[in-house]
Amino acid sequence: MNAATMKRVIIATFTILCLLTAAAQDIIVKKSGDTLRVYDLKINAKFITYRENPGKDSPSKRIGKAKVLSVKKAKGKSVAISAPDPAPAKVKVQSPAAKVEKDTVVYFTEILQQDSAQRAAEKPAKEPKGEVARAVSPDNARLVGQYNAPIGGYGSKEPKKSKAHCAVAIMGVTEGSVLANEDIEVEITKCEGALRYNIFVRNKSDRMLFVDLENCFRIFNDGTFRPYYSGKQIRQNRKSNEKVTFSDKHTSSRPSYDSRRRTASHGLTYNIENRKETSQTVKEQKILAIPPMGKAALPPLVYLDDNDEIVSLYDSFVATLPAAEYGLRDWQTAAYDEARTPCRNSFIITYSPNKKMDVFSTVKFGLYVRQMIGLGTNFSSFDESRINGYDKNTICGKIYFE
Repeated sequence: MNAATMKRVIIATFTILCLLTAAAQDIIVKKSGDTLRVYDLKINAKFITYRENPGKDSPSKRIGKAKVLSVKKAKGKSVAISAPDPAPAKVKVQSPAAKVEKDTVVYFTEILQQDSAQRAAEKPAKEPKGEVARAVSPDNARLVGQYNAPIGGYGSKEPKKSKAHCAVAIMGVTEGSVLANEDIEVEITKCEGALRYNIFVRNKSDRMLFVDLENCFRIFNDGTFRPYYSGKQIRQNRKSNEKVTFSDKHTSSRPSYDSRRRTASHGLTYNIENRKETSQTVKEQKILAIPPMGKAALPPLVYLDDNDEIVSLYDSFVATLPAAEYGLRDWQTAAYDEARTPCRNSFIITYSPNKKMDVFSTVKFGLYVRQMIGLGTNFSSFDESRINGYDKNTICGKIYFE
């Protein structure tokens, strides 16, 4: 065998050995895409161990299973080790123009939200429907006290032995009465030259107030009551030498008279004509409008009595008491506390800031007889100014004995 032939044999043998060696190697495919050809490959719980060269003298290495996609042993099938990593999310590159548009929309959205919140905060809360309680004014105690000032007796008059036919009642305001709250103040004013008084409602607020006369009441001693507006037009016909017609178009705080036209307090105007048949008509007012800081008097209680006569109380205090229990002697004085009073009246005033009356408030107060002075004659001879302790806030009424 010559040298050239020998060389070819050696090369062929080396090639066959290399192919056999490569076929005996294990393969590790990493998630990165790299491939490792190794020997003595072993798989445990967390790692894969291998040698880079054949033989036990080659050092052992390991790789985490999380980095390996699969392995293939020299004499076996491929084994998947872990799932491939998810593809990275595509990042959307926003153009400068789109970013400016988006920022503008966000900015104006925030402005609109702030403006809406501000308008909601500035919008006044709606008043609740129905009755609304109003705080009692700090002046209420003073106002009640001025009508309950100490008083007693009629000058230096001494009681006589003769029985009194009637009596003058000196009134007081009951405990717990409200004459003033946040909105209104009630004034009880004596009419000049008569044993009667007016009830004025003063508007303390800066808005219009409307008194609902249909729901304003005077409650009498026996529990009966009358509203200041009944919704009825009172007409009376009877034979007479005069014709009397009432209306409420004119208002006068004091009575004044002439031969053809007469005007009574609280706005009742009536014309007189000489005729044989009398026709009397009274038209009531339902709503009493009071401007800011203004005041107005409640109208008189007008109704037909048992004899079909028109009665107008003009808020006078009139009562009839049994003489056996409460009878007095002429010029005799009797005092009563609120618990023992022989007679009392209560009042309810209903008002609202609007004509619909869907929201309203009330004030309640009462008057009681705290003193009586017996009279042997009639009331015409009685001079209120001679009552001991009398002042402008002294409220008097009439008592009849039966």
